[in-house]
Amino acid sequence: MFSIGKSVSGFPLWVIEISDKPGVEEPEPAFKFIGNVHGDEPVGRELLILLANWICDNHVKDSLARLIVENMHLHILPSMNPDGYALKRRGNANNIDLNRDFPDQFFPMNNDEEACQPETRAIMSWVRQIHFTASASLHGVISLI
Repeated sequence: MFSIGKSVSGFPLWVIEISDKPGVEEPEPAFKFIGNVHGDEPVGRELLILLANWICDNHVKDSLARLIVENMHLHILPSMNPDGYALKRRGNANNIDLNRDFPDQFFPMNNDEEACQPETRAIMSWVRQIHFTASASLHGVISLI
């Protein structure tokens, strides 16, 4: 486990790395999972924590968990937006929607990386360092009756 940076409020952005050789780049698929981009969507965060726990708890006794550990490199960021999660709102501590904070090739006036939130800059730095094969960002909705 390692931190790729900090949120506006100073919470670490923790990444759970799952591999038979963590910290070593290998010629095997590397997958990036991000949850809780929106603070009020906790389902992805919880699912990613459960996934990491299941793999770690079962990689010795379960063939699927062992296959994942031995043949893949997983990077799991359960919460990109710990401030929004703590505040129970979509945006971060500055009330910025982090999903809309990344540079955009179609709107170059938004491409000033220094103007991005610290969480966004941390993600951008992270993806420049590791050659991910695929990526998933987990979102969820809540319905109240």
